[in-house]
Amino acid sequence: MATQRELIYAVKSILRGGLITDDDKISDRLVAFLIDGARAALLRQQVNKGQSLSENNIQHIKCMPLESVDTSLDPNFNLDCKVYKTQQTIPKPIEGKNKDLLTAISPPEMGGMGYEFISYARLPYARSTRFKRPLAVLFNSYIYLVDAPYTEVISIAGVFENPNDLANYDDCAGGVCFSWDSNYPMSSHLVDPCIKMVVEELTLSLKVQQDKTNSANQGMETQSKTQEGGQ
Repeated sequence: MATQRELIYAVKSILRGGLITDDDKISDRLVAFLIDGARAALLRQQVNKGQSLSENNIQHIKCMPLESVDTSLDPNFNLDCKVYKTQQTIPKPIEGKNKDLLTAISPPEMGGMGYEFISYARLPYARSTRFKRPLAVLFNSYIYLVDAPYTEVISIAGVFENPNDLANYDDCAGGVCFSWDSNYPMSSHLVDPCIKMVVEELTLSLKVQQDKTNSANQGMETQSKTQEGGQ
């Protein structure tokens, strides 16, 4: 798998005919932003067509700490009923076929029994089911664990819109969950279409900028000639 840094280099290399200079006016951050957007669009298309996504497209927040909170949504009113809530918001997952692409919420251990991820709207009905796993819901960008035993940390796997958002989360070993030198979460067969989409968008943008520059230069030349003719 390619890294995001390698994808950025590939895009800029195509745009510049293989020549990249230090004074390149196209910033790496802009290219990275466009790559993320193209990836999200391609993955959303794949899901909406009913095609499954491989593990290569999934990212993992390995160590998300939790805190115990009251179930009341009013901070001034306590119900004395506790659930567990992630201490940080989670990145926005890609939405496909009316569901968020969070693929697993579980203890941070291999083979650990995962929580049953449901929509917030289903929560009142799911809690009345007699036989069930502990529940996980996404609400206001936080994950809540309902009817779950005491736990301090969970692992979250999903297909997120902006892979770079995971740079804000710990990987359990003192590092971060994502950087430009990590494997970019995108299947290999989507790399070429993604690069093509970004190159086409940047090419159009550069053409528009060049046309504006040419028009401005022509306007200045016309004005200069008019002034000379009037003397």
